[in-house]
Amino acid sequence: MHRLPIASHTLAALALGLGLVAWPGSARAISDPLEPFNRAMFAFNDAVLDYVVTPVGGLAERWLPPAVRQAGRNMYANLSEPEFIVTNLLQGNFREARISLERVAVNTTLGIGGIFDRATELGFTTPQPEPGEAMCRLGVPPGTYLVLPLVGSANVNSTAVLTTLWVGHLYVIGLISTTLLYADIAIDVTIGAAMLRHSADPIDAMSSDPYNVQRYEYFEYIDSACTPPAAVRPVS
Repeated sequence: MHRLPIASHTLAALALGLGLVAWPGSARAISDPLEPFNRAMFAFNDAVLDYVVTPVGGLAERWLPPAVRQAGRNMYANLSEPEFIVTNLLQGNFREARISLERVAVNTTLGIGGIFDRATELGFTTPQPEPGEAMCRLGVPPGTYLVLPLVGSANVNSTAVLTTLWVGHLYVIGLISTTLLYADIAIDVTIGAAMLRHSADPIDAMSSDPYNVQRYEYFEYIDSACTPPAAVRPVS
């Protein structure tokens, strides 16, 4: 699944500004009114991958033990969990929202700040819907296609929701600890850039236009996420 990670908070204010001037589009028709900007961001992300993320990732894999890398992923997941509390609540999935809240509580305490994923070990698992998916379930269209720096493919409406969630998230973290706030931002930026590697993986390196390939794959993903399940006919 093509995820819009919570680390897409990076430069989200810029994305939100663009979103306010862009008209919503349809997930079913490939419309790209922001294509010049999107292509520029795609090229920027590609350069970050080639000259920063890939070399640094290679060094990390060689020098950091697997346990340390896993701890970083666990901390990121724990910081991201509040997003799923909100997206589940938006869909009326109160049980799932409660489990996400329990995951945060367990991993922050028993998991020592999220270093260990004790919640999963104890059986606390639940769906993790993206903001875009949650909005689709509420009948809100995805909006214009948008490529975010250090993030990748997104759309205007999910970016606006994610920006709001992130601002509130940072506000709460800042009330607890300024040091924790800076650590949260650093982890978001680092993991967000690292996630670009996964978003680029499916793209055919021999394609004459990788941008078109990634855009098409994103539209397929969001179209699938926004298509309601087929109605079940009663057995006669």
